[in-house]
Amino acid sequence: MSKPVVKEPPEARIAVHARPGAKRESLEWDEWRKTWVVSVRSPPVEGEANRAIESFLANALKVPRSAVLVTRGQTSREKTVTVQGLSPDEVERLLAAYRAAGPRLA
Repeated sequence: MSKPVVKEPPEARIAVHARPGAKRESLEWDEWRKTWVVSVRSPPVEGEANRAIESFLANALKVPRSAVLVTRGQTSREKTVTVQGLSPDEVERLLAAYRAAGPRLA
């Protein structure tokens, strides 16, 4: 008999506005859109920018790259990114802390 309750690892979804082809990589909060803005250097060609966004967010959240995936908006600037292993509250706290730490050389 299978278990009636299965505890799954936490998962969070992040609304992201992508800025591919930027001069520098950065993370900002857009109060008007109520979304995180992720600027990456990679061009929006053949998924390069999506992979760069996933890597950038994995670094910011201190999770393995495999735990971060663009799940919606692969060809749009408006994306949904799913993060495995962190709750939504943990993701918000870590992104806010990363942004507050200031710019980094990339």
